[in-house]
Amino acid sequence: MPAPVRPEDLERENRRAVDADRRRRREEAVAEPPAPPPTLGEDLHTRSLFTLLPDDEDDGRTGQTEGEVL
Repeated sequence: MPAPVRPEDLERENRRAVDADRRRRREEAVAEPPAPPPTLGEDLHTRSLFTLLPDDEDDGRTGQTEGEVL
């Protein structure tokens, strides 16, 4: 007579079965896995965090154009 199955073993087996099923369904749903995002360092070097205004436009904060003095 086989030993009775412990609840911890049943739980572990069920969790693995569910994870395997989810993984299989996820892989079937996506034809090609998405590319991983760039690392933080790479991302910061490829794009600017600030937008600079052209020199001849009003800065919009004081109503003055660049070069004017109060």
